[in-house]
Amino acid sequence: MTFNQLTSLGSAAKRVTALVGLVASSVSFSAHAGLVISASYDANSTFTAAEKASIDAAINVIESSFSDPYTIKIKFTNLATGLGGSSTWITSQAYSTVHTKMTSDATTASDTSALGTLGSTDSFFRSIILSTAQCRVLGMGCGQGGDGFDGTININTTLTDADRSDGIGAGKYDMMSVVLHEIDEVMGSGSWIGQSTNPAEGRVQDLFRYTAGGARTFTAAGDDAYLSIDGGVTDLARFNQLASGDYGDFYSCGPGATPAVLVQNACGSPGVLVDYSNVELTMMDVLGYDRIVSDTSIPEPSSALLLIPALAALRRMRLTKA
Repeated sequence: MTFNQLTSLGSAAKRVTALVGLVASSVSFSAHAGLVISASYDANSTFTAAEKASIDAAINVIESSFSDPYTIKIKFTNLATGLGGSSTWITSQAYSTVHTKMTSDATTASDTSALGTLGSTDSFFRSIILSTAQCRVLGMGCGQGGDGFDGTININTTLTDADRSDGIGAGKYDMMSVVLHEIDEVMGSGSWIGQSTNPAEGRVQDLFRYTAGGARTFTAAGDDAYLSIDGGVTDLARFNQLASGDYGDFYSCGPGATPAVLVQNACGSPGVLVDYSNVELTMMDVLGYDRIVSDTSIPEPSSALLLIPALAALRRMRLTKA
């Protein structure tokens, strides 16, 4: 199986750097019946004990939220570039194969609702781009990428506050929320808009991109795309449609932006604690991860503010002015 690497660097345009001849390594299983995020630190990067604790706390949120018995390997770097960014190993699979695997992996009401909007063939896509981690949890036999990791995350710690106990300092960004944003992306969140000249390729998240009930969209035009798992009836979060940000992030900066404060927002919120919400949990659930939290109904927009108590994301978060 050949993998490519999806990369975003600082404020640079999103890009895919093709790497050839990469064969999947053996599948890695966790030591317990739940998801494991294995963190390694780049030898040329320095993290304080508090910063490592913030990364560990973010990892704990993910591990406590999903039960897939696999290990996701992530390398962390600390470079003064942007706020946060990631490079994620990816693979292309036939839509029909991914749909079959998603169907067999369904465990929640959200999964059932999302799959109910899809068919065995798709009007948009013939191929689906998966992260190696996502490919693995869907039972498709993927290992890590050519460097032994599923992705690399960079955190610009000069801009973040790692200590949540006394709030987030003025002009600083909640480090835990930045880490969560980037872990989500290594796990498989994100859009394929603008990434390929092949219009028949998309990502799982693109299967749930709507402009109205029954009206799916796969374009950067307009500003009305949103995440929905019930055929466009419920707007869980509006997608960013600005070329300066990631199309798979949520719209949080730009004209008319009045968003909820969410981990997966395209722009960070200085001085604010940002917790992992039901929106992110639902999104990652329908992207292939087995959610632990009881999930009995389709979340309404107001549930975007339902937060996990005592909280501890191939791309980046942008900065907003304080």
